[in-house]
Amino acid sequence: MTLSYAAGSLASTAEDLQKWYTALYDGKFLKPELLHKAYTSYRLSNGTLTGYGYGWETGNVQGIPSVKYIGVINGFYTYAAYLPEKNLSISILRNCDHPADPDILASKMLAIALGKPYDYKTMMMAISKLEAYQGVYKLANPGEYMVNP
Repeated sequence: MTLSYAAGSLASTAEDLQKWYTALYDGKFLKPELLHKAYTSYRLSNGTLTGYGYGWETGNVQGIPSVKYIGVINGFYTYAAYLPEKNLSISILRNCDHPADPDILASKMLAIALGKPYDYKTMMMAISKLEAYQGVYKLANPGEYMVNP
């Protein structure tokens, strides 16, 4: 694949990503204070946190702070997450358009590695009951989330 922007012709493996992140978090490329700023949620002038640092999305896995990066282009998907307090990371590379969400998969795997697995239960709901949840929701983090049955 040849593209005229950043992702063009870049080939990597999960092992390569692990080497990169290990070197990054070991301070071989950035000073620790700059890296900390990169994965700290940016605060807007009105005080709202964006959920995004300088390069990484911020969040948590079972209450443990996390930073992650997601890259998507032309059927290729890269997901990398790191839990700085635990020095725990995961990288998922996908080269298909399968609908499975690597973000959910990675969060579940990290939670298991922490010894705090999520307790997911599948439930069936009649469309008539689901309609009660239909609408646009605004959460503490930026953005709106739409629920349609």
